Amino acid sequence: MIEEPIFHLLTDVPHLDPAMLLEPVLMQIASRAQPRLYRYPPAQFDAHIQRVLVAAQADGGIVVHALVDERLRSLANELSHTMDVPSIDLVGPMVARLTELLDLEQAA
Repeated sequence: MIEEPIFHLLTDVPHLDPAMLLEPVLMQIASRAQPRLYRYPPAQFDAHIQRVLVAAQADGGIVVHALVDERLRSLANELSHTMDVPSIDLVGPMVARLTELLDLEQAA
């Protein structure tokens, strides 16, 4: 187990803090871990997403993101894959399921 995991927390909505989900889960599965959490201002531009992924790549961190904007979320997921930076998308599965349940077309 990694004793001091590093997490870069990314959102595009003020007051939507990915740590609200991350911290209780960590307490359940890795209670001895002492995570380092890096929070950033809400992302609005591609460059912001890129900077966070570069930072995570540099320190071996994990990106945990709650990006509501489809374009920003897709960019974060794509960069995570191409840069080989582990990430957790907290919002994407919810958007997909709500779109299906509410019979909506996902906004572009």
